[in-house]
Amino acid sequence: MDTASEQQLQILAQAARLFQTVGVRSVTMDDVAQHMGMSKKTLYKYFSNKRDLVEKAMVHHVSTEVCSLEVITTSAENAIDEMLRITRHVNAQFASMNPAIVYETKKYYPKSWALFEGYKNHVIHGRILQNLKDGIAQGLYRSEINPVVLAKIYVARIDLFFDPQLFPPEQFQLTEVYREFMNYHIRGIASRKGVVYLEERINRQEEDGKND
Repeated sequence: MDTASEQQLQILAQAARLFQTVGVRSVTMDDVAQHMGMSKKTLYKYFSNKRDLVEKAMVHHVSTEVCSLEVITTSAENAIDEMLRITRHVNAQFASMNPAIVYETKKYYPKSWALFEGYKNHVIHGRILQNLKDGIAQGLYRSEINPVVLAKIYVARIDLFFDPQLFPPEQFQLTEVYREFMNYHIRGIASRKGVVYLEERINRQEEDGKND
């Protein structure tokens, strides 16, 4: 990879983080250049305008998430362990995320939002569907659940996390909302064997937390 490509990737990673924490609409090209410690001239060498930067930052974010999901999937002990790892990964991002980013991206950068929608409806949906099937095969999820229906429900609920009328930011944190949703999701589909495993994992994490 040449130096120019490395610099572009650094800009994309930092811009994505800046958009995520501050919001998309209020961040200017001046802000990104200042944040990166570079001139606007250098920034415009890689991106024609802010819309171009937002779109490419979304492509970079989605690509990074696909890789992260693959690591989680291949390293997970079983289906429930995978969902617990996904919960930790997502909440690590939600901890610093400005909820307004969803509304702003939808309204002002529809092409960029379409990229995330594609990721959600194909990658996330496919991973959850496979997780449900794996969990049934492992005896951790109830055999009578319908993986196809539940995978669609899971994906459909994602937008609700960012609904300011349902979860006003001043009253609810994204991490709290997602953690409760995942607990609800896993316990709703777990078999007796799955519940026992889940409780063991929770108790183990609590013990590890006390010993830190």
